[in-house]
Amino acid sequence: MKLLYELTIIFLISLVGEMIASILPIAIPAAIVSLALLLVLLFLKVIKVENIELTGNWMLSNMSIFFIPACVSLIEHTELLMKTWWQILVISIVSFFLTFIVSGYVVVGCQKIMNRRKADDSRVFSLFLILVSYIFGLWCQKKSKKSWVNPLLIAIVIIIAFIKLFNIPLEAFDTGGDIVAMFLSPATALLALSIYKEKEKVKKNFVPILAGSFVGSIVSVGSILILSNLLGLDNRLKVSLVSKSVTTPIAIAITETLGGIQGITVCAVIITGLLGNILAPTMVKVLRIKNHTAQGIAIGTSSHALGTSTAIEMGEDIGAMSGIALSFSGIITVLISLYL
Repeated sequence: MKLLYELTIIFLISLVGEMIASILPIAIPAAIVSLALLLVLLFLKVIKVENIELTGNWMLSNMSIFFIPACVSLIEHTELLMKTWWQILVISIVSFFLTFIVSGYVVVGCQKIMNRRKADDSRVFSLFLILVSYIFGLWCQKKSKKSWVNPLLIAIVIIIAFIKLFNIPLEAFDTGGDIVAMFLSPATALLALSIYKEKEKVKKNFVPILAGSFVGSIVSVGSILILSNLLGLDNRLKVSLVSKSVTTPIAIAITETLGGIQGITVCAVIITGLLGNILAPTMVKVLRIKNHTAQGIAIGTSSHALGTSTAIEMGEDIGAMSGIALSFSGIITVLISLYL
């Protein structure tokens, strides 16, 4: 009963967020509006942490599962992906590394400066297939104890292989997949819970957080535009890739505004997210970014909610910083896209 009560609160906030987003004069995604709304309600004590914590923690810990339907839908764009796969892959990889490195080191640099200053059957089957595939992926990761053994990637491969092997229509899978995907926006909004818990750290590091997110977003969009021109992509493909470092709801909204191709955007978002989801723990070690705030901002700015799910596993404070970066970089990218 408690789970149902908490889930009702979470979805009500998400619904109100969507209503507010629909009447705003600028295109701010509903997930970001819901996140801001929940954060305000938590600060005003209208909603207490314990009212949503149990369900919220579970959804945040298993956020990857809500990306599965969007990932599987890539098979709808196989022909276009076959033609442009290497350009999309190169742009996603190069831009990911640039954004990750710049965002992380900008935060480290800012903190050093501040420290100096301060010292149905188909539906049921689809749901079952998603759940079993994801649980199997978690089991593989637990057994291997390797960060690159990724439960999301394993689940996607299993489901796509199953659909192709048994010739299952994507529409049939989507009857259950859409239910799982429905949780993505509320799960993104629940990042407000992590941010609220780390509010003192947010206040203390606000300038580095904002700087890292801002510069990282500019590097992300800038590197995509430059690489797209160098690799000879047409304008429609170029604008489809602009939002690949922000979370899916925001990315799709930006692509619609710019007249891009949603399928390509989803593909680039997934590639970028998977890079962060799999490589983030290794990246922070290789780059020697020991500061948790810098780690979180680098992950959130470069690889959106999918990377954030790994950040949460790395530590609640890292997850909170990644959630903030996800929100900031999403808004900044929306504003940048208005001038493209």
